[in-house]
Amino acid sequence: MFIFAGEEEHLFTLHSELLSDATLAVLRLQIPQNGFCMLPEHSRETMHIYRSFLYTMSFYSMTMADKDFDDYGRIVENEDREWMPIAHAYFLGSFLRDERFANAAIDALLENVGSEVLLNHPRLRFLC
Repeated sequence: MFIFAGEEEHLFTLHSELLSDATLAVLRLQIPQNGFCMLPEHSRETMHIYRSFLYTMSFYSMTMADKDFDDYGRIVENEDREWMPIAHAYFLGSFLRDERFANAAIDALLENVGSEVLLNHPRLRFLC
């Protein structure tokens, strides 16, 4: 399947066999007369995350732009920069009705929050 994502219309190719029936149905509704699927509201970066997930079944949202280097040249990850890409990934998964991908995005959000924050949240303390 040929998909143009983002305002800049970056081309992505995906094997249809990797997509669920629900996702295929949604994508087919996005195909105008030219035969290509157009998703201008979903960015190239979000589609990269989705394509990586489809082919590896792993959720990769951290990029080199999310990393800084300390004075000693060591990489320091900025987890807070992951929030928006993960949120956009969830919105894409929800839009495409891809339950596996949307669930992986939610898992990534929860992992990004960290267990300490969740355990100290007043509404979630009763779960422990």
